[in-house]
Amino acid sequence: PGLMAIKGRLLLQQGAVGPALVALEDARRLNPKAVGVRVDLANVLRATGRVREALAEADEAVRLAPGLADAHVTRGLCLARLDRTGEAAAAFESALSVQPTHPDALLFSAMAEMQTGRVDAARQHLTRLVQVAPAYPKAREMLARVSDGRAASPPPAEMRLRMLRVGARARAEEALQRAQAGEDFGALVRSLDPAAPAGGDLG
Repeated sequence: PGLMAIKGRLLLQQGAVGPALVALEDARRLNPKAVGVRVDLANVLRATGRVREALAEADEAVRLAPGLADAHVTRGLCLARLDRTGEAAAAFESALSVQPTHPDALLFSAMAEMQTGRVDAARQHLTRLVQVAPAYPKAREMLARVSDGRAASPPPAEMRLRMLRVGARARAEEALQRAQAGEDFGALVRSLDPAAPAGGDLG
Protein backbone atom coordinates (compact mmCIF):
# COMPACT_ATOMS: atom_id res chain seq x y z
CA PRO A 1 0.00 0.00 0.00
CA GLY A 2 1.02 3.63 -0.51
CA LEU A 3 2.22 5.90 2.22
CA MET A 4 -1.11 7.70 2.50
CA ALA A 5 -2.94 4.40 2.89
CA ILE A 6 -0.53 3.33 5.63
CA LYS A 7 -0.93 6.71 7.32
CA GLY A 8 -4.72 6.37 7.17
CA ARG A 9 -4.69 2.92 8.74
CA LEU A 10 -2.34 4.02 11.51
CA LEU A 11 -4.52 7.03 12.30
CA LEU A 12 -7.58 4.80 12.32
CA GLN A 13 -5.94 2.40 14.76
CA GLN A 14 -5.24 5.39 17.00
CA GLY A 15 -8.90 6.45 16.86
CA ALA A 16 -8.19 9.62 14.87
CA VAL A 17 -11.15 9.14 12.54
CA GLY A 18 -11.17 12.58 10.92
CA PRO A 19 -7.49 12.63 9.92
CA ALA A 20 -7.76 8.97 8.87
CA LEU A 21 -10.63 9.83 6.54
CA VAL A 22 -8.61 12.62 4.92
CA ALA A 23 -5.58 10.36 4.46
CA LEU A 24 -7.64 7.52 2.99
CA GLU A 25 -9.43 9.84 0.59
CA ASP A 26 -6.03 11.11 -0.55
CA ALA A 27 -4.84 7.52 -0.97
CA ARG A 28 -7.90 6.68 -3.07
CA ARG A 29 -7.27 9.68 -5.33
CA LEU A 30 -3.68 8.55 -5.82
CA ASN A 31 -4.68 4.97 -6.58
CA PRO A 32 -8.39 4.48 -7.35
CA LYS A 33 -7.87 0.74 -7.84
CA ALA A 34 -6.45 0.14 -4.34
CA VAL A 35 -9.11 -2.19 -2.97
CA GLY A 36 -7.81 -2.18 0.60
CA VAL A 37 -8.03 1.61 0.69
CA ARG A 38 -11.64 1.51 -0.46
CA VAL A 39 -12.51 -1.08 2.19
CA ASP A 40 -10.87 1.00 4.92
CA LEU A 41 -12.52 4.15 3.60
CA ALA A 42 -15.93 2.45 3.59
CA ASN A 43 -15.48 1.44 7.21
CA VAL A 44 -14.50 4.96 8.25
CA LEU A 45 -17.37 6.53 6.33
CA ARG A 46 -19.79 4.09 7.94
CA ALA A 47 -18.41 4.93 11.38
CA THR A 48 -19.00 8.64 10.76
CA GLY A 49 -22.59 8.11 9.63
CA ARG A 50 -21.97 8.58 5.89
CA VAL A 51 -23.42 5.16 5.18
CA ARG A 52 -24.51 5.61 1.57
CA GLU A 53 -21.07 6.92 0.64
CA ALA A 54 -19.58 3.97 2.49
CA LEU A 55 -21.76 1.58 0.49
CA ALA A 56 -20.59 3.17 -2.76
CA GLU A 57 -16.97 2.55 -1.74
CA ALA A 58 -17.77 -1.03 -0.73
CA ASP A 59 -19.61 -1.62 -4.02
CA GLU A 60 -16.54 -0.46 -5.91
CA ALA A 61 -14.26 -2.63 -3.77
CA VAL A 62 -16.37 -5.68 -4.59
CA ARG A 63 -16.34 -4.77 -8.28
CA LEU A 64 -12.55 -4.43 -8.28
CA ALA A 65 -11.90 -7.55 -6.19
CA PRO A 66 -14.87 -9.95 -6.15
CA GLY A 67 -12.63 -12.58 -4.58
CA LEU A 68 -11.87 -10.49 -1.47
CA ALA A 69 -14.06 -11.59 1.44
CA ASP A 70 -13.39 -8.42 3.45
CA ALA A 71 -14.91 -6.32 0.66
CA HIS A 72 -18.14 -8.36 0.75
CA VAL A 73 -18.29 -8.20 4.57
CA THR A 74 -17.85 -4.43 4.53
CA ARG A 75 -20.58 -4.13 1.91
CA GLY A 76 -22.85 -6.28 4.08
CA LEU A 77 -22.24 -4.07 7.10
CA CYS A 78 -23.17 -0.98 5.10
CA LEU A 79 -26.36 -2.63 3.86
CA ALA A 80 -27.23 -3.67 7.40
CA ARG A 81 -26.83 -0.08 8.58
CA LEU A 82 -29.39 0.87 5.91
CA ASP A 83 -31.78 -1.82 7.18
CA ARG A 84 -31.42 -3.76 3.92
CA THR A 85 -31.18 -7.03 5.81
CA GLY A 86 -31.78 -9.40 2.89
CA GLU A 87 -29.09 -7.77 0.78
CA ALA A 88 -26.74 -7.71 3.77
CA ALA A 89 -27.25 -11.43 4.30
CA ALA A 90 -26.50 -12.05 0.62
CA ALA A 91 -23.29 -10.02 0.90
CA PHE A 92 -22.11 -12.05 3.90
CA GLU A 93 -22.89 -15.25 2.00
CA SER A 94 -20.83 -13.92 -0.92
CA ALA A 95 -17.94 -13.44 1.49
CA LEU A 96 -18.31 -17.05 2.64
CA SER A 97 -18.43 -18.28 -0.94
CA VAL A 98 -14.88 -16.97 -1.47
CA GLN A 99 -13.58 -17.60 2.07
CA PRO A 100 -15.75 -20.18 3.89
CA THR A 101 -13.89 -19.75 7.19
CA HIS A 102 -14.00 -15.94 7.40
CA PRO A 103 -14.97 -15.39 11.09
CA ASP A 104 -16.75 -12.06 10.67
CA ALA A 105 -18.70 -13.33 7.67
CA LEU A 106 -19.78 -16.38 9.65
CA LEU A 107 -20.91 -14.26 12.59
CA PHE A 108 -22.77 -11.65 10.57
CA SER A 109 -24.37 -14.30 8.37
CA ALA A 110 -25.65 -15.98 11.51
CA MET A 111 -27.02 -12.72 12.86
CA ALA A 112 -28.76 -11.96 9.57
CA GLU A 113 -30.27 -15.45 9.51
CA MET A 114 -31.50 -14.98 13.08
CA GLN A 115 -33.04 -11.65 12.14
CA THR A 116 -35.04 -13.32 9.35
CA GLY A 117 -36.03 -16.33 11.47
CA ARG A 118 -33.75 -18.90 9.81
CA VAL A 119 -32.52 -20.40 13.06
CA ASP A 120 -31.15 -23.63 11.58
CA ALA A 121 -28.98 -21.69 9.12
CA ALA A 122 -27.79 -19.43 11.94
CA ARG A 123 -26.88 -22.47 14.01
CA GLN A 124 -24.82 -23.88 11.14
CA HIS A 125 -22.88 -20.64 10.74
CA LEU A 126 -22.22 -20.34 14.48
CA THR A 127 -21.14 -23.98 14.71
CA ARG A 128 -18.65 -23.37 11.93
CA LEU A 129 -17.47 -20.16 13.64
CA VAL A 130 -16.76 -22.01 16.88
CA GLN A 131 -14.83 -24.62 14.91
CA VAL A 132 -12.61 -22.21 13.00
CA ALA A 133 -12.27 -19.46 15.63
CA PRO A 134 -13.01 -20.87 19.09
CA ALA A 135 -11.72 -17.71 20.78
CA TYR A 136 -14.05 -15.44 18.80
CA PRO A 137 -15.91 -13.24 21.34
CA LYS A 138 -19.31 -14.64 22.39
CA ALA A 139 -19.33 -17.31 19.66
CA ARG A 140 -19.94 -20.24 22.01
CA GLU A 141 -22.51 -18.33 24.06
CA MET A 142 -24.43 -17.32 20.95
CA LEU A 143 -24.37 -20.89 19.64
CA ALA A 144 -25.73 -22.16 22.95
CA ARG A 145 -28.53 -19.60 22.86
CA VAL A 146 -29.50 -20.58 19.32
CA SER A 147 -29.29 -24.29 20.09
CA ASP A 148 -31.59 -24.14 23.11
CA GLY A 149 -34.11 -21.87 21.39
CA ARG A 150 -33.41 -18.63 23.24
CA ALA A 151 -32.45 -16.84 20.02
CA ALA A 152 -35.36 -17.90 17.81
CA SER A 153 -36.48 -14.27 17.66
CA PRO A 154 -33.46 -12.14 18.60
CA PRO A 155 -34.00 -8.47 19.34
CA PRO A 156 -32.98 -6.22 16.42
CA ALA A 157 -30.72 -4.37 18.88
CA GLU A 158 -28.47 -7.41 19.18
CA MET A 159 -27.93 -7.89 15.47
CA ARG A 160 -27.50 -4.20 14.78
CA LEU A 161 -25.04 -3.63 17.61
CA ARG A 162 -22.92 -6.52 16.36
CA MET A 163 -23.03 -5.13 12.83
CA LEU A 164 -22.01 -1.61 13.86
CA ARG A 165 -18.43 -2.71 14.40
CA VAL A 166 -17.44 0.80 15.50
CA GLY A 167 -14.50 1.10 17.87
CA ALA A 168 -12.99 -1.71 19.87
CA ARG A 169 -14.76 -5.07 19.91
CA ALA A 170 -14.69 -5.06 23.71
CA ARG A 171 -16.71 -1.84 23.68
CA ALA A 172 -19.30 -3.39 21.41
CA GLU A 173 -19.47 -6.45 23.63
CA GLU A 174 -20.11 -4.26 26.66
CA ALA A 175 -22.88 -2.44 24.83
CA LEU A 176 -24.42 -5.74 23.76
CA GLN A 177 -24.55 -6.89 27.38
CA ARG A 178 -26.19 -3.60 28.37
CA ALA A 179 -28.76 -3.96 25.60
CA GLN A 180 -29.55 -7.50 26.72
CA ALA A 181 -30.04 -6.12 30.23
CA GLY A 182 -32.71 -3.77 28.89
CA GLU A 183 -30.84 -0.49 28.52
CA ASP A 184 -32.22 1.95 25.94
CA PHE A 185 -31.02 0.92 22.48
CA GLY A 186 -31.00 4.43 21.04
CA ALA A 187 -28.69 5.64 23.78
CA LEU A 188 -26.39 2.67 23.27
CA VAL A 189 -26.18 3.26 19.54
CA ARG A 190 -25.28 6.90 20.07
CA SER A 191 -22.63 5.90 22.61
CA LEU A 192 -21.02 3.69 19.95
CA ASP A 193 -21.73 5.83 16.92
CA PRO A 194 -22.16 9.56 17.66
CA ALA A 195 -23.27 10.11 14.04
CA ALA A 196 -26.39 7.99 14.58
CA PRO A 197 -29.50 10.20 14.81
CA ALA A 198 -31.78 10.30 17.84
CA GLY A 199 -33.94 7.25 18.35
CA GLY A 200 -31.33 4.76 17.19
CA ASP A 201 -32.17 4.96 13.45
CA LEU A 202 -29.04 3.79 11.72
CA GLY A 203 -30.18 4.49 8.16
